[in-house]
Amino acid sequence: MSTHNEERYDEAAARALQEDKEAASVPPPVHHETSAGAVVGAVAGALLGAVAGPPGMAAGGALGAAAGAAAGAALKTENQLREQHDEALDDTIGVTSGDLGAAPVKRPPKVGAFSGASAGAAGATGPTQGGTAGAPAAGPQTTPER
Repeated sequence: MSTHNEERYDEAAARALQEDKEAASVPPPVHHETSAGAVVGAVAGALLGAVAGPPGMAAGGALGAAAGAAAGAALKTENQLREQHDEALDDTIGVTSGDLGAAPVKRPPKVGAFSGASAGAAGATGPTQGGTAGAPAAGPQTTPER
């Protein structure tokens, strides 16, 4: 009987996890690093090439666009690698697949109640120190001076 309940619990938990995944799915972000790098590189190259006049602006813009596109492509690749690493880490620790934070299905049986002292039932007078009932362990508190 207990295994039947555990199976039903496992099935319900799996359904809930699947529904959570479907609800949390969002479209992937759009990355424009390559084109943005090309535009920024072209502008920077044209400004630097302006020293040599219109031919320098054209050459600087072309070289700058190529350099910017290469830098943007490298940035895009790095972002993709970082996202893949984060997804793999999330899978490993159970964020996207698994049971992060879920209580174990089989728990050990309860052995007994908490001790009286840990539950705060040490008595109305409190602990004794030096034979004096009710005295705090650190001595009486003084009133702060004003």
